[in-house]
Amino acid sequence: MTSLNAHSVLATRIGGRVLWGTYPWFESASISGDSGGIGSTGGVRGYYDGRFRGDSSLYGNAELRWWIGHRKKAVLPLRWGVTAFGESGRVWYAGEDSKTWHTGYGAGVLVQLIGTPMAVGASLANGTEGLKFYFSGGYSFWERPMDLPMDMKMATSDQGPYYQVVPPPTAP
Repeated sequence: MTSLNAHSVLATRIGGRVLWGTYPWFESASISGDSGGIGSTGGVRGYYDGRFRGDSSLYGNAELRWWIGHRKKAVLPLRWGVTAFGESGRVWYAGEDSKTWHTGYGAGVLVQLIGTPMAVGASLANGTEGLKFYFSGGYSFWERPMDLPMDMKMATSDQGPYYQVVPPPTAP
């Protein structure tokens, strides 16, 4: 994860799985989904959950998160932004000779409670089998709180207390 500036983060991830011996089909290595159903957080978005299965898998993701706004004076201080992502992966199993890597790409929106890892998002991903919609609670993969570009402080007004978003200090 790399903070590009105060408003954008480039998140990357590599993952995979290798299985030996006999295993039930639902435990096989997959690149598309690991929890099933809407909001699945598997390796490559744009494919049905469990679409590609085998003895081993490998996938990579890159996602640009760009924060475009926030609420300064709110009981629940929020920030919102957009995402763009590209992903690729494949599975291997005994006796197959395919060299096909399955890719997905897309865009989405995020809303986050500032100062916490709590976020909700919606994205639209395109794979070779068409468009898929995803709704998620949290990030497709983790962004540590220390990477947040803003801080909060408690303030008061004649309407009562609220949180104020304060940008981090800049170096001289």
